[in-house]
Amino acid sequence: AARVWLLARGAPFVLIAVGFVAFTLRQYSTDCSHMAATCGRVVHPLWKFPSCDCHVVVQPTYNASTGACVDFQAEVLALNAPRLEWLLLGMTPPSRSDCAVTDGPFYELLRAYPLLRGIAAPHNKIELADQAGLPPTPHLVIMDLTNNPVTLLSGHLLERWSRFIVSLNFEYSSIAEVTDDFAAGMNFEIWMHGTPLCRNTERMAELARLTDRPGTGFECRAVFTFDEGKPVNEGKAVNVSQYACEESWSASLESAAQTLETARGRCVQFFTKTGPDRHACSDECKVYLPFISTMDTDKDRNLNFEEGKQIISGANLFPGLEITSEAQLTCLVTPLSEACESRNPVRGMLDVRSLMIVLTTGRTDCRDCPPAYWA
Repeated sequence: AARVWLLARGAPFVLIAVGFVAFTLRQYSTDCSHMAATCGRVVHPLWKFPSCDCHVVVQPTYNASTGACVDFQAEVLALNAPRLEWLLLGMTPPSRSDCAVTDGPFYELLRAYPLLRGIAAPHNKIELADQAGLPPTPHLVIMDLTNNPVTLLSGHLLERWSRFIVSLNFEYSSIAEVTDDFAAGMNFEIWMHGTPLCRNTERMAELARLTDRPGTGFECRAVFTFDEGKPVNEGKAVNVSQYACEESWSASLESAAQTLETARGRCVQFFTKTGPDRHACSDECKVYLPFISTMDTDKDRNLNFEEGKQIISGANLFPGLEITSEAQLTCLVTPLSEACESRNPVRGMLDVRSLMIVLTTGRTDCRDCPPAYWA
């Protein structure tokens, strides 16, 4: 009788547990295929109906097949993904500058997704003109605005950004000044290779005194300028001819040499590191890996000609160069693979590991990221 009584008393709890499990399974099996084109990582929130949300968005600014601009703002807002953490807006090639991201849409997306931890919109037209009016991003840890026309970093930005930033990338942007209050209040490093400010040695010395704290400062070691048409790295001319292995290049071989020298430098930096963090799944990995993985259609972690030209030409990694042949791709990736000590170098292919070392500025090769990020 006691056993029957206990079973009767426990039956409601069993039914509740079974019902909760059934409800959870139903939520996690929700069809979210409508997000597939834009979302790099779909999640299934337990208490959202339908149970579709997104943590990582990879959104191009133009359609490479048709050449038409994409309404990227509408596409991202239409996702209705309040848990969005990582946003990568497609790197816009110079030939389609009319499709590029500008301040208006950029600010609107920040306003719509306040939980963002990582934002990357390299090679666009973001100026951050109204820095006092920038929507706050209190969870931000990484921002990449490489090659955008940002000219100033002011103290207003520190009021809008998270205090836990680990990486800001403004390489080859137009930054000519950083205000004293910004420099005195920052507690992170900023990558600024190729900016006008990096060539202002007097001002950089002043800023160095204001940022004389561990883990804080401006990374300008690989400053490139042009002296009589030749790139100069720390006062030494880059041997452009070492990259002239393909006769069909356009006239801007110097820009390819500039980019490759920077990339090679990051690989050298990576291989001087020790410890487990050199393989860590960093915040940069979580931003870039889904984007790169979508290009790696056969998932072999090597980018062939068709895959590689989307990254190199479409993403404008080598400004002014259009990859039109496998020979050109081989010409570019061979020195990069050698510098990054590619474990399985494949002629004419760019391995994803080397690319991740470059994109994370030499911090990690992202090896420890879960398979979902590589898929």
